[in-house]
Amino acid sequence: MGFTSLYTELIRLEEKPLVEIKEALTQDMYQEYFHISDQDELELSKHINVYARIYNLQGLIQVGEFVGTISPGLNVWVKSDKVDKLVDALKQHYIPENDRDFIVLRKEAFDSNRDWTFYEDCPKYGTWIGPTHQFKNPNANRRIDIQNSWLELGTPLPNGNWDTDFQYWVESVSRKASWNKYKTNHYLSLDIRIQEMVGNNPLTSFARQDTETDNNTKFGSVATFVSGFRNVSFNFINANFFFLLETLPGSPGSGQTGTAASHRGMNGDYGRQECD
Repeated sequence: MGFTSLYTELIRLEEKPLVEIKEALTQDMYQEYFHISDQDELELSKHINVYARIYNLQGLIQVGEFVGTISPGLNVWVKSDKVDKLVDALKQHYIPENDRDFIVLRKEAFDSNRDWTFYEDCPKYGTWIGPTHQFKNPNANRRIDIQNSWLELGTPLPNGNWDTDFQYWVESVSRKASWNKYKTNHYLSLDIRIQEMVGNNPLTSFARQDTETDNNTKFGSVATFVSGFRNVSFNFINANFFFLLETLPGSPGSGQTGTAASHRGMNGDYGRQECD
């Protein structure tokens, strides 16, 4: 596929004046994948920064002979020669029933009755991208944006089966008081609880912790790759899966612990994420 990534376009557009950004969002499918925040900042709507690097401007990725998309409430694929049909379906927010060209794992994002407003509550099933929270340092001259996400990444195989992976991410963005992003050192950690389901019955719950330091960058991230399945049926992955039980934020003043992020300009203060 011809390729300019959503992330590349985000970086390009955010350097433009706001009026030009708003004009750009009237093009093609831009309103599907970008939005203007309450602070007049351009943000991604359906993908985290890390994965926006692999999606093109129509929100598509290619895996082997298939082209598809994965976002909250949506996981749908077609053979590469049917890509125009998939693009039309995404624009219309409609996937026809019993159309064998579409390989569908999830499509509840197109349910007009779906309530997407309950961002904070756990547990989290399927792909979930939390809202961005912003924290200030004591002098209010530096800020950090933090977003956490739980990803279920299912991709189809030529034999009709699926590969699927489960991941949890914390991402951070460093800002000056003027809202401008700037490069500095980021300090991130995660502490989460996960439930494993086998045959739609709970098997065991377990913890994952990790830390990461990213230097001289505007963007930081830490992730845990929970588990995955290879070459399994649709019915199998609907009965055997993992979900996010809770995130533990850590205690104030405890530094790089819990589910949290900071950067050098925050004077040791951490923004902490919690859903339970």
